[in-house]
Amino acid sequence: MKLTLIGSGRYLPERIVYSHELDEKFGFDHGETEKRTGVHKRHFFDQGTSRLAKQAILQALADADLTYQDIDALICASGTFEQPIPCTASLIAEKFLTENHPIPCFDVNATCLSFLTACDIAQAFLATHKYKKILVVSAEAGDDALNPEAFESYALIGNASAAFIFSTEQETTAKFDLDILSSKFITYPEYAHDAEIKAGGNGLYHPEQASDRYFHMNGFNLLKSVKHKLPAFLADLYALGNVAVTDIDFVVPHQASGAGLMLASRLAQFKAEQVVNILSETGNTIAASIPYTLDYLLKREKNWDQKIVMLLGTGAGLSIGGQILRVRKR
Repeated sequence: MKLTLIGSGRYLPERIVYSHELDEKFGFDHGETEKRTGVHKRHFFDQGTSRLAKQAILQALADADLTYQDIDALICASGTFEQPIPCTASLIAEKFLTENHPIPCFDVNATCLSFLTACDIAQAFLATHKYKKILVVSAEAGDDALNPEAFESYALIGNASAAFIFSTEQETTAKFDLDILSSKFITYPEYAHDAEIKAGGNGLYHPEQASDRYFHMNGFNLLKSVKHKLPAFLADLYALGNVAVTDIDFVVPHQASGAGLMLASRLAQFKAEQVVNILSETGNTIAASIPYTLDYLLKREKNWDQKIVMLLGTGAGLSIGGQILRVRKR
C-alpha cells in the first residue's frame, strides 16, 4: 500500500528525572540505575495527556504547513488515558475548540503498540478514501501509575508525545512517500498478566491492595517470551514484504529497556548502525516511543532515497507488531 506523510512533530516535557536521583532513592552506587536500565534521564508532564498531545500536534501542523482545520480525522494512539470517559481524542480536540472544526476523533489503545495499530487503521481509511488527511498522535503523561517502590518499572517509564499527519499518495504537499511492504500484529495471551494495571476497570474498579493501582511488570518473563516468539514473527514479517534483514536501513524499535533492545537486536541479528536507540535520553515512553523515535530519525537523516525502515515493538498482552516501509523524501 502507498501513502504519504505530510508532517510530523514530537515533544519532550521540561521536567526531568535523572537516573542518578534513583541511585540515591534505592541506595545504589552512583551510575547503577543507568547501568541496569540503559536510561540516563526521563521527562515528565503533569498537566494531562491531552495538553501533552497538543504540543506534538502543533509541531506536526507547523511541519506540514497546515492548520487544524485541514485535518479530516484524529486518532489518539496512547497506552494511558486522561480519564475513562470521554475518549482522550475528544479531550485533545477540545484543545482546538477555537478552530471551530468538528471531526471524527477516537482512541486506539494497544498499549506500547498503539501508534502502529492506529497507523494500520489510518492506512485502511486512506485506501478507501474515506478521509484524506489523518492525524495520529501518541502521548503519555504523568507518573501516578508508577509504583515508586518497584524499581523495574519506576526507573524505565517516561513521558513524551509525537504526532504524524498521513494522506493518500496523491497528496501534492507531502514530504515523504511511504510504501507499506509488510505489516503484522499478533497477540500471545498466555503472557497477558506479565504487564498490567489491575485496578480501574469493571473487573476490579477499587484496588484490593495499594499495588493494584500501579503498573506491574514481570520483566524476566517478558524477555523470555520475546526470546521465544520474536524470531518466527520476524520471519513472517520479512516474508510478507519479500525483504531480508540485510535490506533494512533503519530499525525503529519501541525503546522498551536496555536489556530488551539488546535481546531483540541479538535475536534479529540487527547491526548496531541499523538500530535507532534513544533510550538513554527518553526512557520507555510507552505508545509515544515508536513515533517519537521515527520523527527523530526522519529529521536526523538527510538522505531518504528509497530507504527501508522497520517499525518494531511489543506491548502488554503480550503483543508483537511490526511494519516495513520504503521511505522516499520528495
